[in-house]
Order: sequence, then structure tokens, then C-alpha cells
Amino acid sequence: MKLLTLTRRELGAYFLHPMAYIVLAPVLFFSGGLFADAFARASLNGYPIEMRHFIDIFNFLGMFVAPLMTMRLLAEEKKSGTFEMLVTAPVTDTGIVLSKYFAAVILWIFFLVPSLFYLFALNKFGANPDYGAAVCNYVGLVLLVGTFLAIGIFFSSTAANQIVAGILSFITLFFFYLLGLFQIESKWAGVDWAEVAKYASLFNRYQNFQKGVYDTRDVIYFLSLIAFFLFLTVKMIESRRWR
Repeated sequence: MKLLTLTRRELGAYFLHPMAYIVLAPVLFFSGGLFADAFARASLNGYPIEMRHFIDIFNFLGMFVAPLMTMRLLAEEKKSGTFEMLVTAPVTDTGIVLSKYFAAVILWIFFLVPSLFYLFALNKFGANPDYGAAVCNYVGLVLLVGTFLAIGIFFSSTAANQIVAGILSFITLFFFYLLGLFQIESKWAGVDWAEVAKYASLFNRYQNFQKGVYDTRDVIYFLSLIAFFLFLTVKMIESRRWR
């Protein structure tokens, strides 16, 4: 019950802060523009439009949105002095971290909801969208950006300034993005490091979801990274109790 109450508090704080609306506006603008462009091109050229043709923008936007959503979660608490009150409240450190994380994930899902209009629009105009592939895309987006958010919360717990936290989060996410572009043939100690880079890339892992393919290994990979960074965040909060 405490976790639910804290999550509701954090979610409410998002909508009381202008950042939620600052983030939502470009998400809707770019996703809507890409949908209109993809739909127009498909109509003119006579080829079928698929969900992935315009939903790709969300995984790229997530790399920018996640740091903005998470940079203030713990860094701002420390700067304003409310962090000490939070950690001395009758709630566990794990509960604090999970409530902030769940609120951020729920907000991201809220950002995705308007894009469901695209599915109805495609169905209305006879495009017959593949709903199974669409659901797979959305699951992948929640897992991908959910991982971004876990990374962002971790850096928010390490930095005393929210701007620094946001920059560190973005640099880390951009590094994961570059891993997917790593094409140089590089073998050392019998290991093909180009393949290792592709294997570790978050964006490469998301590609199966884009194709409408569920792969348990991809799900486990994302969930493992989420658990790892949330664990590190809890440990960072615990370490402050001893300072």
C-alpha cells in the first residue's frame, strides 16, 4: 500500500511540474508528423503501411525523453533538502526507488496512448494494421524506454545537480545507441567485439519487437538491465544514510 501511495504521489508531482508537458509536446508533434508523412507516402505509392513505419520515432525520442523525465527525481530532492526527509520516512529505500520508477514508466505509457489513434486511423481508411505486431512494438517500447528510465534514475541518485544527471544519462544512452552502429572488424583474445557490441546494444535488442517477434532473450535482457540499475540506485541511497 505504501508503494502504491508513493507511486501516486510521484505521478501527481509529474503533472504539477511543467516538465511533463514540455516533454509531451515534442513527443506528440514528432510522432504525429511522422505518421502523417508515412501515411501520405504509402497512399501515393500504393504500398501497405505498417506500424513500424511511424512508431520508430518513439524509440529515438525515448533517448532524449528519459533523461528529462528522471534527472530531477532524486537530484532535485537532494538539492531542495527534501531527500533527507524522504529517507527518514517509514518507507524502505527500495520502495522509494520503485515508486519513482513506476511513476516514470506509467507516464511514458501515458505518452504512448495518443498513438493508438494511428491504429484506429489505419483501420478506418482500410489499411488493415497488424494488431499483433503493433502490440509487440508497444511492449518493446515500454521495455526499451523502461531501461532508459532505470539508467536515468540511477544517475539522478549519483548527481547533486539535475542537469548533470540528465547529461550523464544521455551520454550513457547515446553510448548504447553507438554500440548498435559498431561495424569495425575487431577481434582480440578470440572474441569478435563488433558482435559483442551489437549483442549489448539496447536498440538492436528492440529490433525484434519492431518486426513483431517476441524473443524471451530480449525480454530477459531488458528486465535484467532494469533490475541492475534499480539495484544500484537503492545502494546509492543506502550509502547516503552512512554519510
